[in-house]
Amino acid sequence: MLRPKTRIVVINDTTGVYMQPDFYDPYTDTFYEVKSYPLRKDEYMFKRLCYQIKLYQLAYPKSKAAVGFGNGYGYELLELPSLTPRDRLQLLKEIVEATKSIEIQEEEEVAVVLNKGETVFYSYRLNT
Repeated sequence: MLRPKTRIVVINDTTGVYMQPDFYDPYTDTFYEVKSYPLRKDEYMFKRLCYQIKLYQLAYPKSKAAVGFGNGYGYELLELPSLTPRDRLQLLKEIVEATKSIEIQEEEEVAVVLNKGETVFYSYRLNT
């Protein structure tokens, strides 16, 4: 497995979010997020992890998503379902809303980030 390059999801050419899961398997087109502690015992942390995976699914829209986490005896692997179009739209709206109060960087800084070889530019359009 490889350490994937950072990707950025850009929404309406104004909002961007960086994402980088722990590992990516190009042969199975699956990305992995790994935690060393048992998340199923903590409902709040498990929900946070699932939300984190949904964010990664925006950057890796065709990939399968899997989570590995400690279960006391080794690691448990959990494959998560793909985002539905409704889930994707809701998540994009949440990102836009969450970033409304963040100070916008200068265009030159944004161009430098997008032109680094480490990021992939994605654009999802919202009717807002």
